Amino acid sequence: MKMNRSNIIIIAICVLVYSVILASFGIFGKSIQNGLFYFFKNILPIIGIIIGYGLTIFIPIRVFQALERNKQIKADIENDKKLQNHVLKNKELENNIRNVLNKEDTLYD
Repeated sequence: MKMNRSNIIIIAICVLVYSVILASFGIFGKSIQNGLFYFFKNILPIIGIIIGYGLTIFIPIRVFQALERNKQIKADIENDKKLQNHVLKNKELENNIRNVLNKEDTLYD
């Protein structure tokens, strides 16, 4: 199995979650269990609030960037379609001119 970055991150998260579960059952001792409960009760909500405020700033910025990128891609596609239509019309015009000239040449021969 090739160990890339995402696999390593997933394994690290699993190990941390497993360690927290063991600590909450008191495997590492009563003092660590009490410290973990204190962390869950008092410090984790503060961290959650900070992360929530960060996400309220980060997510709208990312959505706006994605909308701008999609708008630019759609504009590029429209320009490509217009250029393709223009080239196609020019080819049709050249073919029509060539056909008319060929007909005139055959009429005078």
